[in-house]
Amino acid sequence: RGHHYAIIDEVDIILVDEARTPLIISGPVGFSKQKQLQELVPLISRLFREQDRLVDRLVEEGERLWRQGKTSEAGIKFLQALRGSPKNKRLMRVQQEEGVKRTIEQVDGILRRDKRLPEIDAELFFVIDERDHSVELTDKGRAALSPHDPNFFVLPDLSTELARWDVEPGLTPEERAQRKEETYRQFAEKSDRLANIHALLKAYALFEKDVDYVVTPDGQVVIVDEFTGRLMPGRRFSDGLHEALEAKEQVQVREETQTFGTITLQNYFRMYKKIAGMSGTALSIASELYQVYKLEVIEIPTNAPVRRIDYPDVVFRTKKAKYQAVVREIVKWHKLGRPILVGTTSVQASEELDRMLRPTGIRYSILNAKNHEAESQIIAYAGQPGAVTIATNMAGRGTDIKLGPGVVKGERCYLVSGDGKCAYWEEKPGRCYEEVPCGLYVIGTERHEARRIDDQLRGRAGRQGERSGTRGQLCHYRSI
Repeated sequence: RGHHYAIIDEVDIILVDEARTPLIISGPVGFSKQKQLQELVPLISRLFREQDRLVDRLVEEGERLWRQGKTSEAGIKFLQALRGSPKNKRLMRVQQEEGVKRTIEQVDGILRRDKRLPEIDAELFFVIDERDHSVELTDKGRAALSPHDPNFFVLPDLSTELARWDVEPGLTPEERAQRKEETYRQFAEKSDRLANIHALLKAYALFEKDVDYVVTPDGQVVIVDEFTGRLMPGRRFSDGLHEALEAKEQVQVREETQTFGTITLQNYFRMYKKIAGMSGTALSIASELYQVYKLEVIEIPTNAPVRRIDYPDVVFRTKKAKYQAVVREIVKWHKLGRPILVGTTSVQASEELDRMLRPTGIRYSILNAKNHEAESQIIAYAGQPGAVTIATNMAGRGTDIKLGPGVVKGERCYLVSGDGKCAYWEEKPGRCYEEVPCGLYVIGTERHEARRIDDQLRGRAGRQGERSGTRGQLCHYRSI
């Protein structure tokens, strides 16, 4: 019937955030990499442990040099540690100190300009580049993985090897064919082994359990959508990465798949003669939608005046201090019977907050990719008096939290106009601007990569003109 007209829900996610996401038609290749991956996992795991020890030592040396006033030398040590393990906890704490991060950036710029980065990388086993989403073994790392075979990482020239059998004297045609077949097999095995090593390096260095993926009770590695926080069963990472994650988590490695056809969402929707869509957060990317798709964004006024107050973010020096402040805020408003929604960026962060909130004795619900089956029940209760819900960005788009009885104070709100009817306001006019006492209270624990995801979380409060408040709680070393 052709591609004539498409109406897209949450159009900004589909056309912008997931524009480069490919739609793939794939099928099994008929064999599993489980045996080879299981042989390589102990080697890669040991390599990462050695790198962790090395990075800890580099940070320690950097701290000593920093205290002695040798900032340039300390900057080199910190930069080495950053390239070896960007998420090292000790390094992240050091970067909070005044001047450290600036020094690292200056040293990085000088070494890049002089093309001297390989000099400091030589001491590492591998180099992690989060910006390019890549991991590269150094000579030291290759030697650690294969100390007795210097040619372990060298792929032979296939055409030269095959030509050698053509001129080898004394071989029958059948023997020549057998030798060539053996050469092909050895080349394929070595090529697969090197590809598996690279996939395992990426699995260990760049993909974090309960952030990028979860392991289900039945032993499946399932991808977590970074924009919606939901599980994506059926989807698999390509280039052997999904199999590497399965080997890393010590679950059954399923058959590798091969791609038969692929098209990005952006190119697919360009096949339609006309497209349209709707979203609550498309206005901030209006220029991008017009430049790429020639789509104009029209703002539709809200059905009722907005009575949500978005308070300024509060920034803390450490993650621990941030979570302690979040817990204090939850305890404070829970005692007053106000429903609270706490937004986190990952399953791991929601479980960390769960551990800190447990000693308070407050009853709360957790909504993340691990218990998405209970989403409807959790959301149905989230607006009741005193309800506390900790959620990933699953609770962002399309979630309508209905407020229970007694959550909203007063018959008419003074935040909309001067003609209200609310005893709380009348007791001390203007106090609601400082601290809204009713409605859903949304607490964001950190910034998402896309500002629109933060806006979606904030938009869970104040729906249909309800009174509410939101606040961001951030710590200094996180991306702000």
